[in-house]
Amino acid sequence: MSTRGMAYTHAPRLIHAHADRPEEWMAFFPNNGGRPLAMTSPMGAKRS
Repeated sequence: MSTRGMAYTHAPRLIHAHADRPEEWMAFFPNNGGRPLAMTSPMGAKRS
């Protein structure tokens, strides 16, 4: 998203590493009105 001009207030970072599921990552950015939004996403393969 940063390659498309997204200005993060808090860059994507790992928030939780599960033993049996993909890691969870979170980032914060402002919406069009300047209010904060957060986005979470599972990333990577399952841990073994």
